[in-house]
Amino acid sequence: MLANRLGVLIAERQLSIKQISEDTGISRNTISNITNNIKANISTEIIDKLCNYLAVTPSEFFAYTPYSFGFIEKIDEQDQASISVSTLINQREYVFDYALYFKKFDYEFTSKQRIDKYNMYINVENADGSNVDTGLLPIYEKIPLIFRNQLTNELVKSIFRVIKKYEHDIKVDVAHEDEPTEYISLKEYLSSLNSKNINVSISLPWADISRKLKY
Repeated sequence: MLANRLGVLIAERQLSIKQISEDTGISRNTISNITNNIKANISTEIIDKLCNYLAVTPSEFFAYTPYSFGFIEKIDEQDQASISVSTLINQREYVFDYALYFKKFDYEFTSKQRIDKYNMYINVENADGSNVDTGLLPIYEKIPLIFRNQLTNELVKSIFRVIKKYEHDIKVDVAHEDEPTEYISLKEYLSSLNSKNINVSISLPWADISRKLKY
């Protein structure tokens, strides 16, 4: 997979899109599209202009990884949500399965401050129950930063697609072991927040991140 590094190159040089457009004659819309879409189709003429302007070679303008990723969302008969992530390695397809666990609170792993900060917690775990990720994590650690960010963002989009079609209950963690576990309808809970932007904490195999879910 090939990705342009224009956004990174612009940030490193503290340039603005407006300035680049005025200096090169390339439209601001074109430059914005390239910076916002690392896989944008770019003509050789535009590549040549930008490389000359930024004083970089095409190999510095682009980043490459042999991996590309596909995502399939699933909800099985036991109401278990999961995501299958596929990639090609040496012309052979590999599929890594991850189970999604939704919680209203997470007393076990987070502080009171985090509980107050987020509306929902999502754990992304190996579907086979193992604690060591031998699937995506080793690949994530190999690829350049620009592709790490893309993989994270695409996985989050896939998670959010699952949330929007999930019809079942989620766990409400209790503060003490002697308290009974509670469950609540995910849709009812999100609707009760009366907010278009839901604060979500997501535990991925490689990092804990926060995102806003538009609901």
